Amino acid sequence: MNHPLKRFGHLLLLAAVPAAIFTSCGGDDDPDPVPVVDKGKVMAVHAVTSPSVAVKFLSDDTELKQLAYKEQSGYQEVNAGSHTFKIAVAATGGATLLSSTQTVSKDKSYSLFAYTATGQASNTATGLWVEDDLTAPSSGKAKIRLVNVGQGTPSPVGLMRTENSTTTTAVIPGTALGAASSFVEIAPGTATYYLVNTTTNLPVVPLAGSDKLTTNFAAGKIYTLYLRGSATPLSTTERFELDLVTHN
Repeated sequence: MNHPLKRFGHLLLLAAVPAAIFTSCGGDDDPDPVPVVDKGKVMAVHAVTSPSVAVKFLSDDTELKQLAYKEQSGYQEVNAGSHTFKIAVAATGGATLLSSTQTVSKDKSYSLFAYTATGQASNTATGLWVEDDLTAPSSGKAKIRLVNVGQGTPSPVGLMRTENSTTTTAVIPGTALGAASSFVEIAPGTATYYLVNTTTNLPVVPLAGSDKLTTNFAAGKIYTLYLRGSATPLSTTERFELDLVTHN
């Protein structure tokens, strides 16, 4: 005669076998973890004065953004690694004005200034890549830099700051045509900024008289001031102008 306790032990064992099988199979079905893809950020600025038409910003032939003249794309996220970036006329079948290979590093940010260099043919453009240092400025300060992509501008040019129409200080020293200065920290607040020819120390006076920019820079913010346009514009919209990009 089977002992009741012995039969109970057999039942427990039988009940445990399916549970063990189910647990084992369930483990095999767990999905593999999705790998984390490293990313960086890129921004394009449309300063191509000839032709002054809408363009599209592409990464490896994938369109990221369309831009009118003077517009910037804002930061676009791309996978880290080497990419071919293009600026092309936005119209269907439009010509590629600029093709540039750039390596994007993890968690880094970059700006591409597309512009017309002095003497450049109208169906091409030049690209200036700049890595953007988005480290926060010191407490109570703002950060700015100067980019010189004005066609036919004096080279180099310096950035001056005037407050209350009386106090004038040099902010950024000479920046060559097709180049960018480093970021510098400034006191926030409203002031007028203008460019000087560092050879003569005289203001750069363009046809439009708009090389000056009066603006309020806020503490904690990061900006690029850039000179775009042409000394021999094809239209009033292509005259020299000091413009602004806000990075954060």
